[in-house]
Amino acid sequence: MYAYPFFRRQSATSSRLLMAPSAEVKRLENVESGRPKPKEEVLAEGITFVRTNGGDPSDQFLVLAHCKLQFGKYQGQRFKLLLENSQGYAVYLVLSISQETAQTTPLSENKQLFLQYTREMAEEVEKYERKQEMQAEDQDLETRAA
Repeated sequence: MYAYPFFRRQSATSSRLLMAPSAEVKRLENVESGRPKPKEEVLAEGITFVRTNGGDPSDQFLVLAHCKLQFGKYQGQRFKLLLENSQGYAVYLVLSISQETAQTTPLSENKQLFLQYTREMAEEVEKYERKQEMQAEDQDLETRAA
């Protein structure tokens, strides 16, 4: 079980991300609708999904990855799936939600959970990149010392 999305690229050797929705996620547009569930229920469903699929339910980042959107054209889809299959829409949501004032409504709380997931993902990527840089520096020092 994995919390990080696999980003689609234009080709195997390209660093450019595909921003358009995948065929898979297009089929899931507007499939589910209804009132947003409370934050506690969304998190409980995420924990259950993680536990059922062999993940660690104490890993908040993993739980967030498997929470479901409670709004928009991909309502009912997991946060991770949205990031993997419709980066353009995900970027739009992040920018839009970032400009909103958080409220104590199920809709606003779900938007904040999505924003939290994307922010934590960015922080983890930064940590990984710093670790890679440090390892490269260590190897460079070892090479010079030899």
